[in-house]
Amino acid sequence: MRSTGSTRLRQRRGVTAPIAVVFIAAGCGAYTTPPPSPTPPPPATSADQHQLDDFAVEFVYRQYWAVLSIISRSPPAQWPGILAAVTTEPELSRQLAAAHNRADHGTPDPTEPTLHITNITGAATTQATLYDCQTTASGTSRGVIATIVRPTNYSTWKVANITIEPTIC
Repeated sequence: MRSTGSTRLRQRRGVTAPIAVVFIAAGCGAYTTPPPSPTPPPPATSADQHQLDDFAVEFVYRQYWAVLSIISRSPPAQWPGILAAVTTEPELSRQLAAAHNRADHGTPDPTEPTLHITNITGAATTQATLYDCQTTASGTSRGVIATIVRPTNYSTWKVANITIEPTIC
């Protein structure tokens, strides 16, 4: 027997209608139960924040020495920008002058020293002091006191002053 167009339409409706109802019902059911809320991380303790502050100060200090050891690999016109990433005045001007002096005299950049950071104070403020009993490439030990600053509590730390102080180690 030959089916007419209306019979086919009814057959299609009969087949597709229950499927559509199942999809709609399944879709509605998915929204009735809210997903489990994630457990928030515990609040940072003051000890955690202290460690993060110290880490940020130490990080820029380590970057400072790494930059000094490779600064001459870049064109002199780029030196101010490279140094400004890790230093601020007065250390920025001192290191820029030292880099130009080394370039003028054919002296290589200083070798990155081995750092032995002994203490960091003030990292929770806008000015920190870092104490380092570093060893130079020639094996000489020397004490370094670094003043590291940031203009506000939410800005980047930068080395503002390096003082060689042999008596601290």
